[in-house]
Amino acid sequence: MGEPSLYKDCDRFMKLLREKEIKQIFYTNGSLFNIFSNAEILNWGIQHLVVSIDGIDAQTYEHMRVGGNYEKQKKHYKNLKKNVNNWVCPNL
Repeated sequence: MGEPSLYKDCDRFMKLLREKEIKQIFYTNGSLFNIFSNAEILNWGIQHLVVSIDGIDAQTYEHMRVGGNYEKQKKHYKNLKKNVNNWVCPNL
């Protein structure tokens, strides 16, 4: 299937799953953070978010993910984690 965040109706689909109280596990290669804000992601009510990182350091990551930016992705992960710890999600 590929990266789920690239699906054109991803946001609508994730909100529908939350409304129907269907547990969600979301696998991403990190593209998710370039498309949706932390607030949007957290509002989906995902129970498990699995992020695959294509390298152990910037050099291997950027070699494997052409056009990728290791430091930018690392910042996204840290910001989301910080926001999760402070998040009060409505309707959950």
